[in-house]
Amino acid sequence: RRRSRSPGRYQPAKEPSISQEVCLDMFDQALQEICTEGFTRELPVNASVLSGAMRRRFPSWKITETPFARFSDMLREAARQGLVKVDKDKNDVLVSWVKYKYVVLAPRSRSRGCERRVDDRGRRRRGDRDDRDDRRPRSVSRRHGGWGPPPPSR
Repeated sequence: RRRSRSPGRYQPAKEPSISQEVCLDMFDQALQEICTEGFTRELPVNASVLSGAMRRRFPSWKITETPFARFSDMLREAARQGLVKVDKDKNDVLVSWVKYKYVVLAPRSRSRGCERRVDDRGRRRRGDRDDRDDRRPRSVSRRHGGWGPPPPSR
């Protein structure tokens, strides 16, 4: 049996404390900030990236305090005003263009212990198990009855 959604979850507040104009101005500021700081990847990016930027820039901001029922509704209005272009991919809302010049950050380097040996095609080489001295598959554990010395006889 499926639980019903809470009735007020996707409905705007009775009296929005943030007007549409102020909300879109806040979005514009957050968009400028993330474009300056840089995206972690090239566009298109998931709308949740911009939602997170809004929450970081304005910690008290909540979509329920705006005239918009959902963040995607606010994005569509921002698209109508020319701040972003929005696309949909299955269930994801993607931002495919932004009004401002943006930076894409360099990929993070892997930590020292996470380096993998790969062949010339980028695939992990056969037999490499993160430099472990034994050849147990990851799913086998000595503690839980896996390979290893037999239990002591009684």
